[in-house]
Amino acid sequence: LLIDGLIDAKQFNQSALELTKKLGYSLKPLSKTNSLRRQPFLFAALPQGLNNQPLQIMGDRGAILVYGNLASLWGLDEQLSLSREKIRSAQELGINILNYAYQRRYFTQLLH
Repeated sequence: LLIDGLIDAKQFNQSALELTKKLGYSLKPLSKTNSLRRQPFLFAALPQGLNNQPLQIMGDRGAILVYGNLASLWGLDEQLSLSREKIRSAQELGINILNYAYQRRYFTQLLH
């Protein structure tokens, strides 16, 4: 489960946290050693979102909550204002999320 929201969207963020609680997740900020921050791309600091604030990521097992509108950094920028570094960092973090999901699914299947 991946939820991507804005840092300033308090009502949406609260609803997302309530939803994840109902689904049995206990979201916590990622540690610096979490595989989402390390594989395959290493992030000492998370990339910056649209408003130049660092993305905030919380996770628990198969749920990931991203504050900072990460998906908008992946897409087409109509104003052509995003730097290549910002776009690439967001894409690399997206690849880390896909890698995490793949590994989680693979190991879950091995257990069954």
